[in-house]
Amino acid sequence: MATVQPITDPTVNPHTDDDKEEEDDACNKTSAPSRRSLVLQGHTSQVYCLAALDHGRLASGSQDTSIIIWNLADGKQLAKLEGHTESVNCLAALPDGRLASGSDDGSIRI
Repeated sequence: MATVQPITDPTVNPHTDDDKEEEDDACNKTSAPSRRSLVLQGHTSQVYCLAALDHGRLASGSQDTSIIIWNLADGKQLAKLEGHTESVNCLAALPDGRLASGSDDGSIRI
């Protein structure tokens, strides 16, 4: 099952303390809503492609030959699609709500 981890580790931020002060000043001048960052973990190898889907979902394709459908509201894995025999390297959300995937195995699956 996928795990969701908010990014709260200060070592994740590559900015220096000076950059942080400038960002704080900029943030105080505007009132942009903040969003929590999610780390979606479920693939066993590199992730090569993403596709935004309807209803707040995201699809990810990986070298592990699978596609995972994620719920962005809570970060939970909704489905794991398997069938390609090599890396999934492209995804496209189709207008009718289906998902197309392309793979190094030479196939496109819909």
